[in-house]
Amino acid sequence: MASMRKWVLVVVKDLQIEWRRKDFGAATVGLGIMAVVVFRVTLGATTRLGPALASAMLWIDCAYVGIITITRIYAREVPENAMLGLGLMPGGRIAIFLAKVFLALMFLQCNQILVLTLIGHGLLLQALNRAVWFELILLLGGLGIALVGTFVSAVGFNVAGDDVVTPLLAALLPLPVLICAAQSTADLWLGKHLGLWLQGLIGYDVVFLVLPMALHEFVWEV
Repeated sequence: MASMRKWVLVVVKDLQIEWRRKDFGAATVGLGIMAVVVFRVTLGATTRLGPALASAMLWIDCAYVGIITITRIYAREVPENAMLGLGLMPGGRIAIFLAKVFLALMFLQCNQILVLTLIGHGLLLQALNRAVWFELILLLGGLGIALVGTFVSAVGFNVAGDDVVTPLLAALLPLPVLICAAQSTADLWLGKHLGLWLQGLIGYDVVFLVLPMALHEFVWEV
């Protein structure tokens, strides 16, 4: 119960900060619009977005959000040494990590909705025909990026030289989840069977759910 209470308090605290500052929200919206505009200008206004191209656009944009915003999610605790106070609260420290993952996933889901809206109604209608599977892919892909980004943010927060470590890890670690998510999304839009790529996405999420939880206490003490 103490860990659950701590999780709720951290989520509420960060949402209140976001409501006042709106920095992550503005970055999420800005990156979503920028990525779509850059793709459209590069490809030309008359180019039709096929499933593979639209899928790549969606998940590249999610990668931008993961690298630029989510990896800074622990930076909010720097002023006034807020992390020390959170660590002294009753409940495990892992509750802080899981609260940050939840918030990161919220931002990613908002970004996904924005990008899908900008991509075009045709592909969105195709996705709605298999809405449950489509949301599952979005959720699993977003969860993988959120887990990696939040863990990298925790590592950068506690390790010297984080200006080098954080961007490097944030660029390399999400590659498997981005590949699996993009392939799964394209297969769904093409009406193909969701098999190996979806299984890889689930496996990657499990690994990066267990790994940060196992190493989080160690990272905290570094």
